Amino acid sequence: MPITKSTAALTLSTTLALAVISGAVTSGVLIAGSALAQGQACERLELLSTNEDREVHFVDFDGDGPSIGDRRIGHRRLVDQDGTVVADRMWTVTVHEVNDAGEPTETVSESVTAFPDGTVFSMIDNRDPANVDDPTTRHSNAQRPPQEIIGGTGAYAGATGTVEVIRGDDNLMTFIFDLDCP
Repeated sequence: MPITKSTAALTLSTTLALAVISGAVTSGVLIAGSALAQGQACERLELLSTNEDREVHFVDFDGDGPSIGDRRIGHRRLVDQDGTVVADRMWTVTVHEVNDAGEPTETVSESVTAFPDGTVFSMIDNRDPANVDDPTTRHSNAQRPPQEIIGGTGAYAGATGTVEVIRGDDNLMTFIFDLDCP
C-alpha cells in the first residue's frame, strides 16, 4: 500500500519517536557521566549548533512541490560551550496551508531533543515559512518566537517552558532551553 499524506500523518510521530531513541543510542549521546547526566536537567541551557552535523530532507508525498501534508525533516547535533556533543535534535516541519500560487503560508514545526537523561518535545506554528522544499536553506524568513515545550521524558517528564532558536553568523545557531520541570 503506498504511503499517502493521511497514513504518513498517523505514522510519522511514531517513526520520529523511534528515530530519537535509536539515533541517540547510536550517536553516543546516551553516555553515562556526561555533563547533562550530572543533574543539569530543568535549568536554562544554552547550546550551539552549526551546519556541520545537520541533515535535512524534504518529503514530497505528491511529487508536485510543497503541498498540505508534505514535510521537511531533519537532524542536528547540539554542543555545549566546550564543543562537547550533549544532545541530538530531530524535527519535522509539516505544511498546513498553501496559497493560490502553491506556496506554503503556514507550517507547524515539531522538535524532539534527546539528552542523556531524557527528551524534550517542543513545537511552533510558523506563519512565515520559506524554502520548505529546499533542504540547503532555512525554512523561515524571519526570527521566530520561541518554540513551546509541550513535555518530555525521563528528567524532563512534565516539562514546560520554551526553546529559543537564535540564528547567528556563519550558520551558527544558539538553542536556549528555558525549562521548568515539576
